[in-house]
Amino acid sequence: MSESLEALVNNLIKYYKSFDDFLKMQLLIILIINLGWALIIPIVFKMQGLLWTTSMISFYLILSRATGLLSPYFRNINLKQSYFNLIVLDFMYMLSINVYYFNKECFLYIEAFLAIFYSVLLTVFQINYNAYIMSKYETDIYKDMKYCESAASSIAGMLGYATVIALEYSIGSSNSIIAFEIILIFAFWLQIYNYKKYYNKRGL
Repeated sequence: MSESLEALVNNLIKYYKSFDDFLKMQLLIILIINLGWALIIPIVFKMQGLLWTTSMISFYLILSRATGLLSPYFRNINLKQSYFNLIVLDFMYMLSINVYYFNKECFLYIEAFLAIFYSVLLTVFQINYNAYIMSKYETDIYKDMKYCESAASSIAGMLGYATVIALEYSIGSSNSIIAFEIILIFAFWLQIYNYKKYYNKRGL
């Protein structure tokens, strides 16, 4: 088992080293963003259970599923614009975090509203992004990149959830909000850098 795990890690490292700077930057952003969301998701779920009825949660889930029907309306948006839209939404989310400290229920509604829009915009971006990677890189590079993305998401998620557990049993789970806010701010500036260096100059 340990040998298999070691071989897996070695393969992922080999894949990563074969990527160019653009792909490496995308992996870094995927890692950081997933880490941030892993810090906030448990808190949001807990708040929904405390403040919302089952019907309200179900209605929210219906709206979340409905985003798949809205995404095709944005199919004409190119990769550059779809990435810029995500940055704008991240900025709005970053501002909304402060509402948590004054009115948790209001924060929950704002979070749900932004999450629905985020789902639509993220789907549009992912379709454009995957199409771009497939058109610009060889099939093997595309496959290796997707495996590395999956690994980065898993590592970030596990690390984030473990951090929430550690914070809850040490200094309180509410500090996950602060950690999330710090990571979100860092991710926001990193995405601006990524946009200016790669997406804007490539004219995607």
